[in-house]
Amino acid sequence: MYKDLPRGTKLSITYSVKKAFILYMESIEWDEDAYNSDEFLRFWRQYSDESAQWTNEVDQTLLENSAFQEDLTKKVNEIIKKIFETAPTEDQMNKIDELVQKLGIEDVDYSCQAEADYHIERLSKQA
Repeated sequence: MYKDLPRGTKLSITYSVKKAFILYMESIEWDEDAYNSDEFLRFWRQYSDESAQWTNEVDQTLLENSAFQEDLTKKVNEIIKKIFETAPTEDQMNKIDELVQKLGIEDVDYSCQAEADYHIERLSKQA
């Protein structure tokens, strides 16, 4: 059912999941132990209702369809997995190393580009 949506709607869904996931992870300071999938899904639904175009493009009966919800859940999980699998760039790693050294703090743990961006922004504010 998800695969039958127009390409633009699927792109909008993908963007909203990415944006909401990053905002959610920032709200918990990228503490993976604090991550709660149910809490994230509520966060994403609220974000989508308030900020995403796709919620106006998909028929309400489709949104309530259990098969569609299952497809959508699979897509959300794929997007989150891809975020975590996207390794930090060399530039990001160098910037974090530079900020850590400048601030004289312990190394910062990060595993993906999105988390590296979070730490670069956070550390830059302290520098």
